[in-house]
Amino acid sequence: MEGRDLGSVARDMRASLKAHKSESGYYPQTFGEFEAREAARSRLSGLSVRALLTILVLLQSDFQSVRLVAVVFLSLLSRLSAGWPALPPVGE
Repeated sequence: MEGRDLGSVARDMRASLKAHKSESGYYPQTFGEFEAREAARSRLSGLSVRALLTILVLLQSDFQSVRLVAVVFLSLLSRLSAGWPALPPVGE
């Protein structure tokens, strides 16, 4: 396990736990930092979608034009995603 990132180790452990047959009434479960990170990632994804939908609603209420909302929203998304390729890759 030395030299491996937390995500790959946790995925391997999950796969081996799924393959293992447990006695009736027992089930394997994982806890810890990886589970907390996965929960945070899931929560952040949901909040991001809600934020984008809120922005769309606010733009629509202000401009009252689908075309203007689309232009502003797409330009906003392109500006937000422009810096992502410059980020260094981070293992899970």
